[in-house]
Amino acid sequence: MKNRNWESFVMPFVLTIVLYRIFLLFMSPQSFQYHDRFHHAYIGILILFITGLMYEIRKKINVIFFGIGLGMLIDEIFLIFSKGGNDYQKYWNNLSIYGTFILMVLTIGVYFAFRNLKKRD
Repeated sequence: MKNRNWESFVMPFVLTIVLYRIFLLFMSPQSFQYHDRFHHAYIGILILFITGLMYEIRKKINVIFFGIGLGMLIDEIFLIFSKGGNDYQKYWNNLSIYGTFILMVLTIGVYFAFRNLKKRD
């Protein structure tokens, strides 16, 4: 039987980013989601903090929530650090789109690299 533990992290991580992007793609640029100062990255950081505290209790559930929290954070990291323009323009500019994709791929690569190192030990 195949070991499919990677799905516990990778699938929630990628789906979180993709679903946020799809949801916000259909939002009007004048919508409050683009003009409030509360970013979903903050919820992601909170989820990462809580899963870090509770890691030993339920590892599989924590890995799922870790993927969701990290996805929420990475989805907005370029928005938070970009300057100029409104939030809609910052969220959908090329740096944000390509940067998010590159960070997503790098994160998955690092995840698999550490899993392979752990299997060797």
